[in-house]
Amino acid sequence: LASRLAVSIAVFSLLLCLVVALQLAAHAYQGELAAYGDEAPHYLNSLVIREYVVHGWGANPMEFAARYYVAYPKIALFVWPPLFHALLGLFMVVAGTGSGRALFAVALCSAGTALALYRCLRRAGEPWQVGLAPPVLLLLLTLTQHLNTMVMLDSALALATVVFALKLADFLDNPSLRNAV
Repeated sequence: LASRLAVSIAVFSLLLCLVVALQLAAHAYQGELAAYGDEAPHYLNSLVIREYVVHGWGANPMEFAARYYVAYPKIALFVWPPLFHALLGLFMVVAGTGSGRALFAVALCSAGTALALYRCLRRAGEPWQVGLAPPVLLLLLTLTQHLNTMVMLDSALALATVVFALKLADFLDNPSLRNAV
């Protein structure tokens, strides 16, 4: 179990380095959040959650958001499903603010998706070399690279979809309470 965890950490680190290297090659960390119209609102929605946790905890959240909206009218809380904004906001509590940190969170999600694919292939009995090729190819796809340069929900949604699909497969193979949760 410990060696499997160590291998997963090593593979995740390798995949994360690949994603960040591709982001750097695309100059993702140098631009503004303007590649897509929803990018800035996603970032600001996450930032308002971060600011509430850090500076407004205990205050009325609606009043806090209304005051924040006066300064940053781009926020649109709960227009999109808020889980991404909440997770990114909590990530920013730990990692700090800044578009680069938000892009790193996107890289974490993309590398996590690739790791889930790797683990699925390894569980199916594929050797590590075969198990590593599809995740690397996924990260090298032009569309994946493009999505990894924006603070959007796509990478997080891909991660959630793959993880939930794998959990469903586990449950269908072995219907148990452990696999149902």
